[in-house]
Amino acid sequence: MKHLILIPFLLQLISPVKADTLQSSNYPDKLDSKHTFTISGICKDSRAKTAPGRLTFEMSEVWSNTAALLNVESTENQVTYDGRFQSKFNLHASLNYLWIGYACDKSIGIFFSSNRIYVIERGDQISCEIYADSIWFSGKGAEKMNIQANLFKISDRHLKTPRSIEEAKIMREAAFDEQIVFLNSNKTKLSQEIYDLLYTQCYAAKASSILKYLQFLKQISKRDYTPEAKDFYAQNLKPLPEQLDKKAYLSPFMVDFLFQKLKFENKLLNPAQLNNLSSHSIINTIAENFDGKIREILFLIAFTELPRSYLNVFSDIDKAINLTSYLPYKKALIRLKTAVGNNAEAYPFSLPDSTGNIIKSSDFKGKVLVMEFWFTGCIPCRVLAKQMGPIIDHFKNKDVVFLTVSTDFQKDNWINNGLKSKLHTHERNVNLYTEGLGHNHPIIKYYNINSYPRLIIINKEGKVITSTPPRPINPQSAKDFIAILEKALK
Repeated sequence: MKHLILIPFLLQLISPVKADTLQSSNYPDKLDSKHTFTISGICKDSRAKTAPGRLTFEMSEVWSNTAALLNVESTENQVTYDGRFQSKFNLHASLNYLWIGYACDKSIGIFFSSNRIYVIERGDQISCEIYADSIWFSGKGAEKMNIQANLFKISDRHLKTPRSIEEAKIMREAAFDEQIVFLNSNKTKLSQEIYDLLYTQCYAAKASSILKYLQFLKQISKRDYTPEAKDFYAQNLKPLPEQLDKKAYLSPFMVDFLFQKLKFENKLLNPAQLNNLSSHSIINTIAENFDGKIREILFLIAFTELPRSYLNVFSDIDKAINLTSYLPYKKALIRLKTAVGNNAEAYPFSLPDSTGNIIKSSDFKGKVLVMEFWFTGCIPCRVLAKQMGPIIDHFKNKDVVFLTVSTDFQKDNWINNGLKSKLHTHERNVNLYTEGLGHNHPIIKYYNINSYPRLIIINKEGKVITSTPPRPINPQSAKDFIAILEKALK
């Protein structure tokens, strides 16, 4: 799943959000395997008459714009016009989150973008009709689903490129106001819990979008934009609506808003720490200013997302594990530490190459492995493949093996559109495939990979050197990447 990042809200300029009422009694219900959710339906996209569409469902217990984080299940279906489909998922909590992705003729409509997350309740059983740029639900729980779909459509109507931060604020507030009018007109169709959650989702999406644009302006400004950014932030993004229910802070968009806010403040208020070594202050703020389930989900997001841009993140993971009470969250953090932390045991893979030969991790004993995880059509994956070319050439005839692992569901797509395009791989790559299991393959779950591309470096003894090497996006980061491999060869 490709995730767009929604964004933040201030902790030092406002009172910290203490989740005093969100203790263990509010953890997800422990459900057995009898609690399942089925979504079925028919494709009504006329484009699928000539070329099949690709329909993806992803269900998770904990979702973030950075990734689906806990108890993730996904399916992919090839659908033709008037063709039927069905997917079934286990529900691990009373509230779960479903992403629906659809693309046809290499086109993904904005309606199916990656931040369209539907709240699913235990007992829902849904049928739907898929169109090129919309979806219609029926069945048990359909009213709630159609209300959410209409909230997304309202947001789409206000999507324009703003010319200033003030214009961005006006546009997103107009979308929010229209969403709330619609939501209130349908309030009797929803439980109070779901109404509060959807209200909070709309609010957090609005504030996050404004802050995202504020970050963008700060990045592209040719002068020091920090004073103006601080002033706008304090005046427009500091206060939270008093009517927000504290339990609704657990909505995916709001938890994301809190987390991205922490990162924004870390950069805005601590510019001297912009050396990728400042994740410690973010983890400490989560530990000290939050509690209950909010804190534990923030830990999950932090140790999944921060390693992409900060160093030495896992030095604080034991603190997070000790502060986490809900067992599934604690186990997820332990898995991150065990599989992704430095010096962790590498996954003992056995995967086919494009000819069907089985390649095992043991085949590369005594060599340094660089593993790159990707999927066909992933633009950042193409960029990384190009950036890796000079590094692969640098280590020609040395004991470094560069592996790629595709998570494509369809083998033909991997070979014909991925490998043969020569856009995702290098001629000296060993190219492997997850056998159609995609994101559900054990190696993907072991390394907790939920966004792409992903690089992992493994030493000669089969231990993870780093799961977050520097991306070779410039001469210095390429030099740093090479230095890691040179050191591993000694």
